[in-house]
Amino acid sequence: MKDGKDDKKTKYIKGGDLATGKFMDLIQFRSGKGEKPVDGYVTTSREMKDGKGLIKAEGKKEGDKWVVTFERTLASAGKGDHTIAAGKVYNFGFAVHEDYSNARYHYVSLGYQFGLNKADAGVKNYINVVKQ
Repeated sequence: MKDGKDDKKTKYIKGGDLATGKFMDLIQFRSGKGEKPVDGYVTTSREMKDGKGLIKAEGKKEGDKWVVTFERTLASAGKGDHTIAAGKVYNFGFAVHEDYSNARYHYVSLGYQFGLNKADAGVKNYINVVKQ
């Protein structure tokens, strides 16, 4: 991550490239009234458009916590969408932004992994996702 003190800098992946698959698929739920979910990607810059994998992103506040659900396609349909296939392992993480932060300062999770129909008990922070 580039220095957060410079608003002209953005998130990126060093050597990121869509053609070689070195990119981060980025989907975003926004809780503000009238806000629409975002489906984009990150390579050498952050592109908050062109993804077609996100079907819906819904969130609701339950007491003092938010519950957010994302639904996306398995097949890669747009620019910056990864295809999710059974038997492979994928890395993912979460970022939570506070009000009025202009997307610069946020909390991020440690890395997680998931597999589609691939149990892997030996991996810490691993979730086996089963198609319903």
